[in-house]
Parts: sequence; structure tokens; C-alpha cells
Amino acid sequence: MNLLLKRILFIGLLSWFNTAQAQIDTLFWFAAPEVSASVGDNPIYLRFMTYQNASDVSVSVPANGGFAQVNLTIPANSVDSINLTPFL
Repeated sequence: MNLLLKRILFIGLLSWFNTAQAQIDTLFWFAAPEVSASVGDNPIYLRFMTYQNASDVSVSVPANGGFAQVNLTIPANSVDSINLTPFL
């Protein structure tokens, strides 16, 4: 196999593996996993990104009645985060 063909195959494989995918929906369920007790648990952030429409985000914990719902309004074409570390 000549060098040009190897390069073309390599670039093709890179572009195939380098496709980013994300969820686009209105309802998500999330749980921060416990990987290991020796690995730090913080900070824990939820990251949000909007496209052409602004979004109203509500974060709640239905199983914990003491958790105050966190609301966030994100303008169109923007990113924002909610820091969940204080709720650990």
C-alpha cells in the first residue's frame, strides 16, 4: 500500500471517529455516578447549550422533597452551567 493511500485511509478513519453527537430534547434524567471513593466528587456541573431558541431549564430532584428546584433561563446560541457541588 503506498503512502498516499495510507494517508487517505488515516484521514478517513479520523473523520469517522471524530463525529460529535449530543442530545436534543426537552426532558433528561441524570445521575452523577460514583466512580471511586478515592476520586474527588467535586465539582459537579450540569452544562447546557442552546441553539437558535432560548431555553428555560429546571433542575429538580423528585426523590428529595428538601431539594429546592433550580431554574435557569439561557438565551439563544448560548451556554451556561449549574453548579451542583453545594447540594452534595
